[in-house]
Amino acid sequence: MGLLAGAGLITGMLFSYFTRAHPYAWLKGILTLALILAFIHFFAAISVTGAVAQVGTVEVPLAGLFILVQIIHSFDVPARKDLVFSLVASAILIAVGAAQAVSISFALFIIAWVSSSIWALSETWKSMSNPAPRSAKAAILAGITVIFVALVAIGILPPPQANAALALPYKLAQYIPLPHPGGLAGGGLLGNLPASPEHTGGATRVGGFLGFAGPLNEALRGNLSNNTVLRVRTNVPGHWVAETYDTWSGTAWTEPGNNLTRLNTGSPFSIPQQFAGIPFLNSGMFNIPHFTEVQTFYLAVSGPNLIFAANYPSQVWFPSQQLYIGPGGSIRTPIAMTPGTIYTVVSKVPKPSTSLLQTDITTLPTSQLIRRYTQLPRSYKRVRNLAESLTMHQHSSYMKILTLEHWIRTHIRYSTDIPPLLPGQDAVNQLLFSTRIGYCEQISTALAVMLRSLGIPVREAVGYIPGSYNPLTDLYDVKASDAHAWVQVWFSGIGWLNFDPTANVPRTNPNPGSILVGYVVKGIKKIPPVPTLILIVLLVLALFGVRYNKYRPRNSQEKFVKALELSAARLKSPRRDNETLRELANRIQNLKATNRRGKRKEEAKTQSLSETHEQVQAAVNLVERTAYGEYEPNEKDKELLAKAKTLVKSYPGRPTTSVEPE
Repeated sequence: MGLLAGAGLITGMLFSYFTRAHPYAWLKGILTLALILAFIHFFAAISVTGAVAQVGTVEVPLAGLFILVQIIHSFDVPARKDLVFSLVASAILIAVGAAQAVSISFALFIIAWVSSSIWALSETWKSMSNPAPRSAKAAILAGITVIFVALVAIGILPPPQANAALALPYKLAQYIPLPHPGGLAGGGLLGNLPASPEHTGGATRVGGFLGFAGPLNEALRGNLSNNTVLRVRTNVPGHWVAETYDTWSGTAWTEPGNNLTRLNTGSPFSIPQQFAGIPFLNSGMFNIPHFTEVQTFYLAVSGPNLIFAANYPSQVWFPSQQLYIGPGGSIRTPIAMTPGTIYTVVSKVPKPSTSLLQTDITTLPTSQLIRRYTQLPRSYKRVRNLAESLTMHQHSSYMKILTLEHWIRTHIRYSTDIPPLLPGQDAVNQLLFSTRIGYCEQISTALAVMLRSLGIPVREAVGYIPGSYNPLTDLYDVKASDAHAWVQVWFSGIGWLNFDPTANVPRTNPNPGSILVGYVVKGIKKIPPVPTLILIVLLVLALFGVRYNKYRPRNSQEKFVKALELSAARLKSPRRDNETLRELANRIQNLKATNRRGKRKEEAKTQSLSETHEQVQAAVNLVERTAYGEYEPNEKDKELLAKAKTLVKSYPGRPTTSVEPE
């Protein structure tokens, strides 16, 4: 489609160029009819979507309409204003494309567009004012200026904010239905394989090949790659949940039950106000401060059939007619998640005050739910004694959580290079009382068990944390190594809140300017100082040599003229722009300079100075004859010029004040 659009634009522009002197009158009627048909096609396309009010559903047809208008308009560009209109329209299309770009490679299109636009504008200016021939140096400086202004704008402007009413894109790259709708499927080669070859929901670990799909077995080990798995655009960074677990066996977490809830509404899917089967109370989270988090996920590789989302998703925009709510509130798709898939989630994230959290409201509605989220496979007496000793001076559950979180951060070292668990070993006891070394799954599990031993309801959560922020695409590049595990604690009337002993997730998007400055500083630190200094010195010398070679005198005539101009400069009366060489020589010889005592010297009337004047005048005549009479100086002439140059250098030196000719 892009190639056809480009070919159409080139054809239209060539047609306009060759018919600019004698345009066809009947052409405007045909172009008007074509525009009407283009608009009819646009309205037909957005009517099929069934959601005209949402920009996310019409942006592609709207871009297509804009391209069609550009192609149609290109066949009738009789004046400069029409060309400027095309440039402005192309700038809008580039801006839309940049806003939707998920890769820095889009910068190549921007560079090509900027280069073409500068060339087109310079041609327009040339036709308007007929100036001197264009300078390549000026064009390069203009391009550098544009890039510099763009980078400054990126640095000054605040991070973009997503709008829940508008920024709701979704797209399906490839339709691959799963054999068991609602069941968990891992990444696999096509993203449609079950979590385990034997059965859906087999053993896996955070970030492993099978992705997030099934029990979290901490006896397993694996290395996480630095390959990008997805990119995320969000107004607020946070923990993006895939699954939650409620049952701990000592070596693995499992999900609660196997119940599924099917949603058949199509996009946007409204998610019921419940999470893990626990209904919100009437005085629930929507009566306390909360903020709306809009997250758009762009899949770079095949992934599990799970929708990642911040706490309490309220709407999901996904290209399917069905979604499933699984155990623990996990949102599952009935189709494979292949590379290129896009979906958007709107979450209502609670933002309770510290005073509200300190009221000790970690009570669940029923005793059954209390047992479910405080369950432990054994007594964990040593763990309970440790937790009680650390929190003995804290009187609220919230402060106990913060105290244990801080202790774990300061006493346990994070590492993925740890030995596997031996048969019969408990992951928590091994971490707290033996190695004191673990990765996020083990560390978060230790915190969960410590809290459960105190009677605080907790569950384990897995998902992703934001990766590195790209200030040019406004996306977080999430790698496989950004897979993470943390705990969620229940607060009555609020819901599940995240607590993370191993990762610090920023509360706001970083300023693009600070990121760019950080890149520059890191780049400078990596530059070796001595070779760089040598390179700079060589570059300065090279530039000086080029400049000297450009302006140095080439022959005897130029050397004499240069000496005459330097003599005028020494007298603080440089050559004027409209001054001929003869006028310059006469003015220099008529200048009167004062000495350091302020006494005026006698005018040059001696015989020697008269001879100097004659020699200089002869040299001036020779230069003028050479320049305007096509005369080639002989050896005798060159000797005359050399002698005159020497005499010019013997003129009076630098005066304290300049004296203009009488």
